[in-house]
Amino acid sequence: MSREDPSASQRVPLQNWTMLLLLTLVSVGFTMDRQVPMIVAELVKHEFQLSDAQLGLFQGLAYSLSYAVAGLLMGPVVDRRNRARLLAGMLFLWSGLTAITAAVGSYFQLLAARFAVGATEASASPSSLSIIADIFPPARRGLAIGLYKMGTPLGYFAASVGCGYIASTYGWRAAFLAAGIPGMLLTIALLRWLPEPKRGAMEAGGGAKPEPIPFLKVLKLTWRAPGIGLMIFGLVIYSFANVGAQAFVVPFLQRAHGMPLIQAASYFGIASAIGGISPVLFGLINDRATRGGIQRAAWVCAGIGAVTLVAGMLMATTGLVWLLVGALILWQVLMLGISGINYATLLTLSPPGARGTLMSFILISTNLIAIGLGPWVTGLLSDHLGATGVALRTAIIIMISLNIFGIVAYAGAAWQLGRTRKI
Repeated sequence: MSREDPSASQRVPLQNWTMLLLLTLVSVGFTMDRQVPMIVAELVKHEFQLSDAQLGLFQGLAYSLSYAVAGLLMGPVVDRRNRARLLAGMLFLWSGLTAITAAVGSYFQLLAARFAVGATEASASPSSLSIIADIFPPARRGLAIGLYKMGTPLGYFAASVGCGYIASTYGWRAAFLAAGIPGMLLTIALLRWLPEPKRGAMEAGGGAKPEPIPFLKVLKLTWRAPGIGLMIFGLVIYSFANVGAQAFVVPFLQRAHGMPLIQAASYFGIASAIGGISPVLFGLINDRATRGGIQRAAWVCAGIGAVTLVAGMLMATTGLVWLLVGALILWQVLMLGISGINYATLLTLSPPGARGTLMSFILISTNLIAIGLGPWVTGLLSDHLGATGVALRTAIIIMISLNIFGIVAYAGAAWQLGRTRKI
């Protein structure tokens, strides 16, 4: 794959920062939509008399399966059509579908609603990341994506504290309604202030409109490019391990530590809010580290994976609430920061005409395997062990231990990229 010139340091216009703000708000919106099922999990479980495996299916696979199918179509569309208008239209749809979830009357309808939300959200990140790559030069891309990724912890916080309070006071249906309405209003701002940028304008020697690259060719280039495949595998296994465990953090605090919903959700929300600094912080670290070679970004990811393993294990095993909260905060900081480094690195290593397709492929993989299968596998493990607080703790420990494979993958990517010495 082609490499861009990382020394490019064009001045970024104010309009581009405004566009980044809007994209970050979109990220807040779809993160809220994804997070609400994890916050209201125990309430939904009791109303519909669900097992933990069924709960995991509702939290993850029902959403990610449709996301994966739609993502196969959305990637090429992002590379060929007006991304800004596509994003605005889909934002209105998925926000409305989230609000409509409040009216479901059965578990099947609940799964159908999440399936529809996943399909419409498949365009969000590929469109946003592709736009960011066209309005920020490589030398500022880590910071830009870090700022964009702040939408994730902000969305976690809004869902945990805001929707957590609403759910505990007015019920889980009201929480879905509250999560959907803001995105529908944000659509108006996107239509007004988010123009379609010129593709490839920020690349060294750019200017000519890049030709879209077919999906199969993108996969072939990705497979052959040094380090790219291992970076993607590292991100997928890291996400599978930690998202699967994360989906049951609030139920874990309720069952194993006897916390009421509002307290458990607040601890998770506070940890997410503090973790909001990590995408920007890690983005700056990435921009500085990669001046000495792109392989350093992979080494940073390997180091983050190692500390994530320790923090997650401590969070799951300690009986001291203050230590649990401290470990939870560190765990959230690391999880929320690592993806920005991955995406910045992969965007820099990919040609402009393939970015939408490549980001869709990566997001399909992480959503289907991590967000989809992660919570379901955690739920299956918990059910097999008895679905008690102790069983859920054991399931979380097993999932977090899988970080070891992510560490090895990132180290392998660093070795491959270091051998090429190209960026």
